[in-house]
Amino acid sequence: MSKLQKILAGIVAVCALFFGFVVVRLGAAPNDDSVKLAKISHENYAHVGKEAYKEAYPLEYNSYMKNNQGGESPTGYGGSDPGKSYIEMQPEIKENFKGYKFSVQYDVARGHTWAGVDQLNSQRIPPQKGNCIVCKGSWMYDKWYKESGWDFASLPFAEATPPYTNKDTVEGTDLYMGCSSCHDPDTMELRVYQQGFVESMALKGIDISKASHNEMRGYVCGQCHNEYYFMAEDGRVRHPFIGGWEPEEQFQQDQPKAEFQPKLRKKA
Repeated sequence: MSKLQKILAGIVAVCALFFGFVVVRLGAAPNDDSVKLAKISHENYAHVGKEAYKEAYPLEYNSYMKNNQGGESPTGYGGSDPGKSYIEMQPEIKENFKGYKFSVQYDVARGHTWAGVDQLNSQRIPPQKGNCIVCKGSWMYDKWYKESGWDFASLPFAEATPPYTNKDTVEGTDLYMGCSSCHDPDTMELRVYQQGFVESMALKGIDISKASHNEMRGYVCGQCHNEYYFMAEDGRVRHPFIGGWEPEEQFQQDQPKAEFQPKLRKKA
């Protein structure tokens, strides 16, 4: 066999192996990449918290609980150590937010798992209302909104907040921010629980129920990570983007609202 014949034979052999593998692979049963749904208990609103998902979805649970980790973030945007005060770093905040709760305490945000601990220990809480729990987990929706709409928004904070066993630990505040904040507990599909966002988007002409999966990936974050105000008549949450997406448009939209009325000193 000549050198050329050997080369050609080698090429044919490689091609035969490759196409043989393709045929076998196509004929084999496809991989099942679907999520194995587990039944999450709704007893005592366990589905609102985090622990109910621990055994059912261990990879996702363990990944989420990494929010507990302290130390400086490699991104430079905070971390999960408590007590990093913007007011100490930027003293002008006390003047800029005078008459508003951010002049009392304004700390660097921590991981979502700390939502309950940080809110229950916040100096900003007294004398806030139930609407302050809106973006601290789906308790506002799965418990309150399903029962009585926005009635909870005007309740005293202590009456509206999720039950807790220890306000100083993540475990003791389990019913705060958890899996159900972004996922339907029964289907694991992405969902928006925050009804203030749903209503504000509707006022903008956008129906959340018709969102694509890719749009929902943004909405589940955007439902809480945006500016808001409370309606005077019933305390429900509204978002200034209903007046427009641009900062100037939102500024005009927010002018009639009374939540932030700065009390600046008059010049001598």
